[in-house]
Amino acid sequence: MQQVTDLRQFSARLADSTDMAVVCEAGAEALLAATGSESARVAALNWAGAFIVWATVGAPSDWLGEARIVAGAGLAGRAAGERRLLMLQGGQVLDQSGEAVAQLEADANVTAIAVPLVVDDRVLGVAQVMGAPTDANTAAAAATIGGLLSVAVDRARLYEQARFEHAMDPVTGLWRYADFRQRLLEEMERARRHQTSLSLLRIDVDRFQAINKQIGHRAADNVLADLATIVRASLRATDVAARIGPDEIALILPETGADGARVAAENLHKRVEGHSFHAGDQTVRITVSCGGTGIKQDDSDEDALAAAGQALAQSRLAGGNTVTVVDG
Repeated sequence: MQQVTDLRQFSARLADSTDMAVVCEAGAEALLAATGSESARVAALNWAGAFIVWATVGAPSDWLGEARIVAGAGLAGRAAGERRLLMLQGGQVLDQSGEAVAQLEADANVTAIAVPLVVDDRVLGVAQVMGAPTDANTAAAAATIGGLLSVAVDRARLYEQARFEHAMDPVTGLWRYADFRQRLLEEMERARRHQTSLSLLRIDVDRFQAINKQIGHRAADNVLADLATIVRASLRATDVAARIGPDEIALILPETGADGARVAAENLHKRVEGHSFHAGDQTVRITVSCGGTGIKQDDSDEDALAAAGQALAQSRLAGGNTVTVVDG
């Protein structure tokens, strides 16, 4: 009766959210409870085809973010590639019935279960528990949780896609300001929940109004679109980029402190400085000013935006074409 009640609670929790982080966190907690394991993590495939660990329980928070899971490699990759639950015991890979199907280089004392998240034969991600018993009952419990979680992850992915398409700036293809603010709040809450670093960058095109006047509005839009392409190419899978002003772009950098944000800003700054931008039949060179901050756990979103804005103002006062990042 307890297991039925727990599944009902888990299902209700999944039904209440379309946020990928919340859904995956609920899945990790349910897997931990259902299998009696030591730790759990849940990874979902993003639109670029990379596995992103959205939630961990009983495991280091630095496991969050992009995961080196390759289909067919390792327990999790093999489970995802074969679209079936697999277990690890004594270096042997077992199927759900307990039959050995492969060998894996691993500590003989390590036990684990990997559950692929699959809907309509589409692999959406993979969940894995460590230190779990590898008996039939535990495997069945993990499979049940995995099935419910798969549907919820699929719904969260569809919601995220629709939300992104609706929120996309037509010139740059980046998030719009209002949706960026919501994403900033979500990432700040996630950083507080997992006690991880988070940074914010604000990037402004130097003397953009003069450029706009010189080459015209349409050509200036082409420059912004070209800049957005450079920004996107610089992002990790978990980063968020948005157009928050006529010529200003903001970046949310999860799992990144002020030092990492400074490196990211300087790399982007150099790429822009060395790039020839196409503006219709003209080619122009631009520079950007960058300001950033490491976000503290007790900061509000207004605090973070103000701190990054003040750092950006310092870069402008220095004459532009400069990076300023503060610890927050």
